[in-house]
Amino acid sequence: MTKKSTKTKLTSELKSHVKTEFVQSIDLESGEKCHYTFEDLIKKYNLASATLYRAAKAENWKTLREQYDFDLEEKVKPMISLNKLLNTWH
Repeated sequence: MTKKSTKTKLTSELKSHVKTEFVQSIDLESGEKCHYTFEDLIKKYNLASATLYRAAKAENWKTLREQYDFDLEEKVKPMISLNKLLNTWH
């Protein structure tokens, strides 16, 4: 008889945390951002894949990630332009 591995229950608190990690990504030591995949999060938190996929689809996590990335890029653009301008003066 084989033992089933017990999956972690996706509580509302854990779902919120996992959603944030998926949408906002993580900062690497190099300063770059790295996005988690659903598979990464399933393994990291020992979640049932169907449960996570269902929750993500119901709340449009992929769309939220795209919007977050777009908004972040829009905030950073002026800083990059200013940096380029300042570097040309030296």
